Amino acid sequence: MCGWPGPPARPGSRFVGLNRRGPFVWFTTGRIRALRAPAQAPDGAGEFTFDVGILGLPIARWGYRTEPEGERTRVTETWQDLRTGRGSRLTVLLGAVFAGTGPDRRIAVNRAGMRTTLARLAAGFGAVTPPRP
Repeated sequence: MCGWPGPPARPGSRFVGLNRRGPFVWFTTGRIRALRAPAQAPDGAGEFTFDVGILGLPIARWGYRTEPEGERTRVTETWQDLRTGRGSRLTVLLGAVFAGTGPDRRIAVNRAGMRTTLARLAAGFGAVTPPRP
């Protein structure tokens, strides 16, 4: 869930995200890196990519890409860990405290969450093809 400061959303726009994993709840800040509606692209592909941080420190880059496949649309979700460099130890600690996930489990936990998100999208649009592992 996120709060948007006002329309229109565009690259550079900022937002506040409310994150939840089990009993853990925390806020992050986000900034849109790329936003393209499928109708704006010659190949019909859409993109929404954003960076997430906390206390001004980078945490992750998330992305969604849509591509037409005949009568269907393929949705691909991506994640990149940005907890490197200045402040990385603090963001790793905050991730363990607020999200309940240490670095050793982060990839597996995010991959499972991505599968859930894609399955919910597919169910919401009535798709019959489940997301790939």
